[in-house]
Formats: sequence, structure tokens, C-alpha cells
Amino acid sequence: MKTFFDNNYGVSIINNEFTNGVELAVLLGNESMYMIIDEQVYSGLDTTDVDSIISEVSSRKALSDIEVEKSIERYKKELQEIE
Repeated sequence: MKTFFDNNYGVSIINNEFTNGVELAVLLGNESMYMIIDEQVYSGLDTTDVDSIISEVSSRKALSDIEVEKSIERYKKELQEIE
């Protein structure tokens, strides 16, 4: 499940037989264009942990769509340089 907030951040939360309990990744962007921004995927979370991370992410300073696009393009370039 992916949830995006008005500040152009979001979270992806999964919990299935292949995960270590509830796992959460922090996203930058919106439903049409996004990337995982925190290097760490949080795992083994309980409801309190998930709520706390969601609260922190949803209250981050808002980024404009242009700032998001530039960040994603910069990230793509860095990935190409690594290859």
C-alpha cells in the first residue's frame, strides 16, 4: 500500500509472508512519479512505529513538484554514473 501526502512525500507499507513483519519505506513524489528516499527500509514495525513514522513523514516541509522532479532526475543521473 502506498500513501502520498500533500507535501510530496509518502510511504509504502507492506506486510506479507516474504517480509519481516510490517515494512515501511519513505517515498518522495506522488502516485505518478516517486522514488524511495531513505536508504533504510524499516522492518519489524508495530502499529505505534508505523504511526510515528507516518506522522514524521507527513509533517516534513513540503516540496514543490519541480523540486521533486529535479531530485528524481538527479537520482537517476547518479544511478547511471554508478553503472
